[in-house]
Amino acid sequence: MLSQKIRFPLSVEATEAMAARRAVRFALELGLTDVEFEGDSRIINDALTGEKYAQADFGVITEDTKALARLLHNYVFLHVKRLGNSVAHALARKAQNCTIPNDRLEHVPPNIEHLLSLDISVE
Repeated sequence: MLSQKIRFPLSVEATEAMAARRAVRFALELGLTDVEFEGDSRIINDALTGEKYAQADFGVITEDTKALARLLHNYVFLHVKRLGNSVAHALARKAQNCTIPNDRLEHVPPNIEHLLSLDISVE
């Protein structure tokens, strides 16, 4: 798992787009080839799965994310409701207290472990 603080975020959408790009980079760093990326921002998911260039402030970020994802053998971007994304939100809260720029978690933090059973894709 990866938890990272984003300094000086532009907008909620831009922050979500940056998180998606970091997730793809993380998958590449780990050498993964078949990956499902989940996010609860419908706007960002639509930008990542659509054919059109997003004109918003996050457009360049989502285009970069799609280009990186094409380096994977197989990938899909899925939209999940916030209820189905509880682990990501717990990690985001944890990242607020991160002092290290990139905090790679080798083990699931005890205060997040119980959320794994609840973290299901909800369409």
